[in-house]
Amino acid sequence: MADYFCTVCNKQVHTNYCGDCGQKVAIKKVTLASLVGDFFSNFFSLQNSLPATIWNIIKSPKTIINNYSHGYKNYYPSPGRMIIVAFAFAAIHLMLLSYIDSGNNEVLGVTGSVQGSNDYGHVMILAVMCLLMSLSSQITFIKQKRGFTAHLISFLYLWASFFIVFIVLTDIILLITGVDLSDLFLGILFLSILIWNAMVFTPPSSGLKVLGNILIQTILMLIIASVLLLVLYQLDALELKS
Repeated sequence: MADYFCTVCNKQVHTNYCGDCGQKVAIKKVTLASLVGDFFSNFFSLQNSLPATIWNIIKSPKTIINNYSHGYKNYYPSPGRMIIVAFAFAAIHLMLLSYIDSGNNEVLGVTGSVQGSNDYGHVMILAVMCLLMSLSSQITFIKQKRGFTAHLISFLYLWASFFIVFIVLTDIILLITGVDLSDLFLGILFLSILIWNAMVFTPPSSGLKVLGNILIQTILMLIIASVLLLVLYQLDALELKS
C-alpha cells in the first residue's frame, strides 16, 4: 500500500495501522455503508470474543486476569467492557421479564426497570460488595504483594463473567419451567467469585490451601462489613441525637 500519515502522531505509516498509536489508516473516506458496517463489525467482534473470554476465565482465570493486571491490553475484552456487556444482558433480561411478569424487575440482586428506575440500592450493594471482596482478598493474599487494583480487576472480570453465565441460565430455566432461580444463583454467584479468586492468587498447591484461603477471605469480608455497618450505625445514631 502507499504511504500515509497518521493524523494522531503525524508520522508516516507504511501499513494499515500506525505503529505508535494503533490508529487505522484512512485509505478512503467513511460512507454511510462503511459506518453501518463498522458498527456491526465492532459489535459482533466483541460478542464473538465474549464466549471465549468467559470460557478462558472459568477454565484458567489466572491467564486473562494476570494478563490485564500486568498491563497487557486489547487482546481480551477489558473488565470495563465485560461489565458493560453484563449490564446489557441484564437489560435484555429485564425486557424478557416485562413480558412474563410486569412486577418483577430484579436481576440477580440488581434492581432495575425497562421504563427507568431510580432505585439503585442493589447496584450500590453490589459495588460495595465488590470493594469489600477486593479489600479482603488483598489482605488474605498479602504475601503475594499484589496491589488493590489487581484484586479489583480479578473481581470485575469474575463478577461480569459469572453474572452473564448465571443470567443466561436463569432465563433459560425461567422460559422452560416458569421458575425464577435468581436468588439461588445470586448466592452461587458470590460463592463462585470467591472460589475462582482464590484460584487466581493462591500459588499452585493443593486444593485444601485454596479452600483455606476462601474461608479466610470470607471471614475477613464479614469482619470488614460488620465494622463498616457498626460505624454507619454509630454515625446515624449521632445524627439522630443531634
